[in-house]
Amino acid sequence: MQNSTRLVVVALLCLGSGSVALAQAPAAAPKAKEAKEAKEAKETPAQEAKEEETQAHHHALTAHHKNAQEHAKALHHHASHAKTLNKEVASEHVEEIGRSIEAAKKHHANIEKATAGDEKLKAHHEAIRAHHAKATEHHAALKAEVQKPAPDLNVIKEHAAGVHHHMKAAEAEHTALKHKRKVQEPAEPPAPKAE
Repeated sequence: MQNSTRLVVVALLCLGSGSVALAQAPAAAPKAKEAKEAKEAKETPAQEAKEEETQAHHHALTAHHKNAQEHAKALHHHASHAKTLNKEVASEHVEEIGRSIEAAKKHHANIEKATAGDEKLKAHHEAIRAHHAKATEHHAALKAEVQKPAPDLNVIKEHAAGVHHHMKAAEAEHTALKHKRKVQEPAEPPAPKAE
């Protein structure tokens, strides 16, 4: 009987100390938050301005990745369903794809420069560059095909799909990179005031 009483007392003491530990755990969270805020507050105005500029490049890179994907998807759909290619529309898509790929490369180069030396981002940068290079190859093939007197719809579909795939993969790598850098995503703009 005494042994079972002792076990109950030991169990209650263990539970009690666990409760004390749990009660103290939340106090650690505010301290960590305060330390983080103190570190962020130490950034100089120049560092803050540089980070804002880099964030602008991140947002532009995402926009250009998505723009190239949308034009490639529209071109692929057109080539998949048309009997003959509408060269005017196809040329517009190819031009927009090329413009977005080049702009994406430029913005990525700025981000890479701003984050130079951060080893945890290196693999993402390499992958983005590789996907941009492949998208550029598919774009060149699209441009050449659209300029032919009778473009081959299967060739158009193949290279439009290639652009779409590589720009989507580049954005997936960019999203992972943004997550590691804690890049704030732009908010949906408010509706315009009544006009």
